[in-house]
Amino acid sequence: MAILTMVAGLLLAVGLLIREHQLQRQRRQDADLHRQLASALADHRNQLRRTQEDLYVMRALLEEKHLLDAHDVARGRIRLVEGPRRAAAEREHLARSLGVQATQFVIDEDLEKVH
Repeated sequence: MAILTMVAGLLLAVGLLIREHQLQRQRRQDADLHRQLASALADHRNQLRRTQEDLYVMRALLEEKHLLDAHDVARGRIRLVEGPRRAAAEREHLARSLGVQATQFVIDEDLEKVH
């Protein structure tokens, strides 16, 4: 009986050692992944900063040459960004309310006619 208890204890100890080894390996993998993600995030932040700087420079140059003003930017945003976004949301809402897929009907540009 004592030998059986010792064998069970040894098996438990070996199992715990194997599990600890697996956990260490997983922690190393997680730490490597964290470093990779942090590096990628820093790269993306730098790229975003450079893009924002480029946008600022282009907008300032266009405003200096009187080719663009804040009103033009606002109108362009509505026409190029908010309008299509609103149309897509309305299309999805119509599709859900009609119980069909959004690709099964066509909405004209003026959003008044559904075919």
